Formats: sequence, structure tokens, C-alpha cells
Amino acid sequence: DDQIYFGLNAIRDVGKTAARSIVAARGKTAFKDIFNFITRVNTTKVNTKVFLALIKAGAFDKMGYCRIELQEKALNVYEYTKGIVEYQERLVEIKERNKRNEEVIPQIERRNELRKLTKRYRRWIEKGKEDISPAHLQSLETELEGLEDLKLKRLPALKPKVQIDKPTFTRHEKVKLTLKQITEQANYIGCYIDAHPVKFINNSTDFINSLHEGEYGTVTAVVTSFKEITTRKAGAKMAFLEIDDSETICEGVIFPGPYKNISNLELNVGSLIKARVKVKQIEPVQLIINSIILYEG
Repeated sequence: DDQIYFGLNAIRDVGKTAARSIVAARGKTAFKDIFNFITRVNTTKVNTKVFLALIKAGAFDKMGYCRIELQEKALNVYEYTKGIVEYQERLVEIKERNKRNEEVIPQIERRNELRKLTKRYRRWIEKGKEDISPAHLQSLETELEGLEDLKLKRLPALKPKVQIDKPTFTRHEKVKLTLKQITEQANYIGCYIDAHPVKFINNSTDFINSLHEGEYGTVTAVVTSFKEITTRKAGAKMAFLEIDDSETICEGVIFPGPYKNISNLELNVGSLIKARVKVKQIEPVQLIINSIILYEG
């Protein structure tokens, strides 16, 4: 019916165990909200790492949650849900303990009474002060022995757990995504939905596959891998990148000189950049990157 289904197991950091747990918990009843989701799944299998991966993949967009807000409050949601479970469990424990104490207190009182009586009666029999039947004393001692075997003990009262404040969220009819979130989502699901982020940038930059060996150009691309190193000789910093301009994925190097002007940028996997490059070789394509502008949004 013109719908695309994407397997949970294919989302980075989710995995088979968590995916099966989510499917089993869902059954035939859709999750109403994130609290309903977390209370129904097994949180030892669907932990915060899995939850954050689902957020970044867009799994909760249809529920109207802003991804940034969900990510910021993810730990609070788990703590609240765990707190609710512990609060309810403690109420059950309190009820059970009170019931047990109500049952055991009369037995403890009877045991204590029998301790005094048997002690007193033995003393009186020894001194011949009272006409106490040995059979009656034996009956009391037998009763006391049965109660002593129970090792009766009144358990201390339990205090209720403190309830954690429920995190609040603003839910939207439509969730707007930033360029960073679109590239981040692709990193978690392995592909872009709708369009490559480069298509959202209205500029006249070059495509990598249109450049020749030794030629300079300006390209717009997404950083798909990034590694900063320190050279052994001079101890200077440089970087190696892999970039994707929607038509070509290739490697690029930023030498120490240009990197001095670039290192202050917060370059990460998923960053959308505009770069001045030189084609070092064609097969496979390798670029020398001389400057970078980081797109925000």
C-alpha cells in the first residue's frame, strides 16, 4: 500500500536481541508514546543505547517527538520508568510485609507469654509453692517449642519509594529535521530517505566525478568518516576523511598547513561541508582538501 517497512535489526546499535524484544512487546497493539514503549519492552535488552539509536533513526518521529528533546531527556525517561516500577514494587512489598507482621505479631506475643509462664511454672514446681500439673507445663512447653522453631521475627516497616517527576515533552503534528539529523539518520540506517543532504544546498559546486586528475574544484559533500592524526616527524596534526557528494564516495587528506585553519571546526561523521579540493588521482579517487566551510542547520 505504498508504504516502506525498514527492519529494526538493520539499524545501527539496535541488533537482533533488541529488535525481537520490541516486536514481541508490540504484538498487535501499537505503542502509544515513549513511556508506553519503555514500560512494555525489556529494558535490559532495549537499553538507553538502543533507545538513542532508534531516536536518531527516526523511529519516534511519527509519535510527534522532537529528536533533540528526546535525546536530551532519554536518561530521565528511563530513570522515571524504572522509578515507577520500583515505586509500585515497593507498594506491593509494603502490603506483603504488613500482612506478614499482622500474622506473626500474635504468635510472637504468645511465644513471649509462654516463655514467662513456663519459666514461672518450673520455678513454682521446684519450690512446691503451687499445685501446677506437670502435664499442663509439658503442654505449654510443647506449644512454646513449636513457636520457637518458627524463629519468629517482626520485620521493620518499609518506607514508600520517592516518585520521580515525569519528563514532559511537546509533541508535534509534523517533526522538522535539521541537515545534521538527516545525515545522522543515514549513518544509523545506511541510506538517505527522500534525498541526499547535498540536494538541499542550492549552490553551483562541482561533482567529484566531473573533475580530472590534477584539477581543482569546489565540492559539497557529507563526511562519512573522519580521522585526525599527529605526524611523527613534526608532531603536527592532519586528517583523513571520506566524503560523499551523492554521486561519488572517496577519500581525502588535509595536510598540516591547511588543517591549522580547519581543526577549529567541529567536523564529525555526518557533517555537511563545502570544500576546496585538488584531485590527487582518479583510480581510485583521492582528494587533497585545502579548505572547508561547515554547513550548519
